[in-house]
Amino acid sequence: MSYKYFSKYLSNNEELLNIFHYSIFFLVIKILLRFILFLGAFFFMFPIMKLGIMGFVLFFIIIFFCIISTYIVYKKWEYDCLVVTNKKCINCYFGFLKNDMEEFLLDNILQIDIEYRNLFFKLFKIGDLLIKLKNREIVYFDFIYKPLNVKNFILETRV
Repeated sequence: MSYKYFSKYLSNNEELLNIFHYSIFFLVIKILLRFILFLGAFFFMFPIMKLGIMGFVLFFIIIFFCIISTYIVYKKWEYDCLVVTNKKCINCYFGFLKNDMEEFLLDNILQIDIEYRNLFFKLFKIGDLLIKLKNREIVYFDFIYKPLNVKNFILETRV
């Protein structure tokens, strides 16, 4: 999503500073898998078409699935983000039926921890942010690229 989209959720004296998405690595992997399935439908087009009308329907179901699911994956990546303003953070989730947003003030941040799920993620600097708030609530932001930079940005903004 763009800065223009999120600016409608801001109050009068609030300025949007940055938008952090989860790692583009996972987006590329998901789209690549759908593209391989898409190409596979064309690669096996002749054997599928030998099934007659059922093959024709199957072929177009595969193509339709690949196009729609790629669009959904991209929209999910685009909307799942952490928006940082000069006063608050907005954690956005893309849901199946509705989108959700969770807001918290920068002043309510008690601690920000970084977790790496395994060695592969640590090597490629893909981690999870755990933002602990003063009301004992924990906000998770998963699979973010260079989480230390994001943590430092939020902490610098807070001060």
